[in-house]
Amino acid sequence: YVFDASTFEIWAPLLNGGRVVVAPDGSLQPAVLRDLVALYGVTAAFLTTALFNVIAETDPGALGLLRLAAAGGEAAA
Repeated sequence: YVFDASTFEIWAPLLNGGRVVVAPDGSLQPAVLRDLVALYGVTAAFLTTALFNVIAETDPGALGLLRLAAAGGEAAA
């Protein structure tokens, strides 16, 4: 699968001393996102608008440890 924002997601952290954390295959549940953020010290994430909306509505705390949560790729609800 290809997502145009992946270029930004991959190269921005790598070129600035960071690292890339990839979620496991399957449906990304808010609890899984929360665990990945805490386990790897994730500070920024780019999510599709649909995924962001689901997480923001069902478990907004899953985004709480992020310094930056960005969404795009489709119209916001």
